[in-house]
Amino acid sequence: MIEFFIKMSPSFLLFFLGQASRSLVQSRECKHKYNYHKREFDGIACYLLEIPNNIPSGALCVNLDTNQITSVPKGIFSNLSQCNNIFLGNNKISEIGQGSFKGLFNLIGLYLQNNKITSIKPGVFNHLSRCNFLQLFGNNISLVDKYAFLGMTRLDSLSLNANSISVIENGTFAGLKYLMSLGVRHNRITHIEQGSFTGLYNLKTLDLNFNRISVIEKGVFNNLMSCLKLFLCKNQISFIEKEVFHSMESLQMLDMHQNSIAVIKTGHFIGLGNLKILKLEANRIALIEIWAFDPLLSITSISLGQNLLKTLSSRLFINLPCPLVLKFSTLSDTDETKHLWDCPSLCWLKHEEENHTILLEGAPLCSDQAHWSFLLCENAGKIVFF
Repeated sequence: MIEFFIKMSPSFLLFFLGQASRSLVQSRECKHKYNYHKREFDGIACYLLEIPNNIPSGALCVNLDTNQITSVPKGIFSNLSQCNNIFLGNNKISEIGQGSFKGLFNLIGLYLQNNKITSIKPGVFNHLSRCNFLQLFGNNISLVDKYAFLGMTRLDSLSLNANSISVIENGTFAGLKYLMSLGVRHNRITHIEQGSFTGLYNLKTLDLNFNRISVIEKGVFNNLMSCLKLFLCKNQISFIEKEVFHSMESLQMLDMHQNSIAVIKTGHFIGLGNLKILKLEANRIALIEIWAFDPLLSITSISLGQNLLKTLSSRLFINLPCPLVLKFSTLSDTDETKHLWDCPSLCWLKHEEENHTILLEGAPLCSDQAHWSFLLCENAGKIVFF
C-alpha cells in the first residue's frame, strides 16, 4: 500500500487525500442525524445531493440547511404529518412544484432562503394551511403567479426579499388574510397593480425598500387599514398621486427617504391621522405646499434633511401637535456645499426651538456660513408668516 502512494503523482495524491478527508468530515458530521428525544432530524452541511427518504415519521423538525440539494420531489415529506419546521435554506433548489410539500399538515415554518428558485406557481403551498412562516428570500424568483399562496390561510410572515421580481400582480397575495409581515425589498419592482394587496386586512408591516418604483398610484394601498409601517425608501419615486394613502388609517411610520420626490403637495397625506414618523430626507424636494402636513394630527417626527429646500414656511407646522421633532442633516452625513438653507428666513424656527415647541435633530446648514446656534434674529420672539 505504501508503494502505491509513493507512485502516485502529487496532484492525484492531493485529490485522493482531499476526497478522503471530505468523506471523513461528512461521516463525522452526519453520523448521528436523528435525536429521538427532541425528534429532530439534523442533516446540516452533510453534502447531501437529495432529500433523504428515511426521515423518521415522528420528526418534529427537519434541518437540511447548507447542502447541495437541487429539488423537492413530489411526496417526499408525505409521511411527516407531525413535522413543525423544515429548513431547506442554502441549497441549490431550482424548482418546487405541486405536491412537493404534500402531507405536512402541521407545518409551522418552511425555510427556503438562498436557493435558486425562479418562480412560484399556484398550488405549490396548497397543503400548508397551518404554516405561519415562509422564507423565500435570496432566490432568483422573477415570477410569482396569481394565487401562488392560496391555501396558506394562517401565514403570518412572508419574505420575498432579495429576488428579481419586477411586477406585483393583482391576486398575488390572495387568501393571506392573517398575514402580518410582508417583505419584498431588494427586488426590481417597477409597478404594483391595483388591488395587489387586497385582502391583507391584518398586515402590519409592508417593506418595499430598494426597488425601482417611480410612481405611487392612488388605490395601490387600498384596504391596508391595519398597516402600521410602510417602507418605500431607496426607490425612484418622483410622483405621488393625491390621497394615495387615504385608506391607511392606522399607519404610524412612513419611510420614503432617498427617492426623487421634488414636490410635497396638499393632499398627499390625507387619511394619515395616526402617522407619527415621516421620513423624507435625501430626496429632491424643493417645495412643500402650505397645507401639505395638516392631515398629520398625531405626527411626532419629520425628517427633511438632504433635500433642495432653502427655507420653510411656519404655516407648514402651525396645526401640528407639539413638541414636534424636525430632523435636518448634519455635517457628517451631507456635503456641506449642498443643501444649504437661507437661515435668516428661518428666524421663526429659531423661536420655536427656543420655546421647545419644535425640537431640532441636527440643524440647518446656513448658506452664509453662519452657525445655526449663533444665528441672531431681530424678531426672534415673533412668528412671521410668509
